[in-house]
Amino acid sequence: LYNVNFSGASIPNDSRKAIADPLGQRYIDQACASQAQADWMTRADGRTWEIGRMAGYASSTLGNPSIMQLALAVAATSGIPNADHAWATFMGRTVKPDYGTAPQFAIIPRK
Repeated sequence: LYNVNFSGASIPNDSRKAIADPLGQRYIDQACASQAQADWMTRADGRTWEIGRMAGYASSTLGNPSIMQLALAVAATSGIPNADHAWATFMGRTVKPDYGTAPQFAIIPRK
């Protein structure tokens, strides 16, 4: 799914509008959670993008990262290989929702 959605000359932003880097670089070629990726998004989307910010309404309690949290918490609890590393990386993201207003996805691994 990542390759299908992010390997072209443009990618969809949170509003599903196609955005492209004015320098001609592809999003998929930028290292995940890197300054290069944040710079790409800033150039293409026209707003400052923090390093480590996830796409898909990162600050929303109903955004894609909030939904992803459920799967990662279950994976880390289940002992799936590398799931603890995936959880730690996910928790290191720079933009997180305020689950104090909507805790339905505030699920963490059980140890």
